[in-house]
Amino acid sequence: MMQPKIRVMIVEDEALIAMFLANLLQDAGYEIVGPFSKVETGVKAAGTEAMIEAALLDVNLGRSTVFPVADRLAERNIPIVFMTGYGLQGLPEHYKAWQVITKPYTPSMVTEALARILPNSSILLQHAG
Repeated sequence: MMQPKIRVMIVEDEALIAMFLANLLQDAGYEIVGPFSKVETGVKAAGTEAMIEAALLDVNLGRSTVFPVADRLAERNIPIVFMTGYGLQGLPEHYKAWQVITKPYTPSMVTEALARILPNSSILLQHAG
């Protein structure tokens, strides 16, 4: 029997980056939730979508920030990887303990950050790189 795929939510407003992330994660064996490009749709999905096991969140979505989505995910104890060009400086204090990858990032930076926040990460590290 096949093991169910780990479901990862993507919130990214740049269409090409969102497509890159979705393809990267699908190739690594993940199931994608999204991608979502707006805070409103991300918040709705974060609150209603079943079985999200991790999330990749672009901090800046146009003129908005992704923190309302992060707040909803945190309420559900879903681990988060933030993607930002500003490093930890761009995060509120209560999110600085989460994984952060700084743009520009490589495919292995994404898969390794996910592997660090997921409980069954030993399986996933073989895909990193």
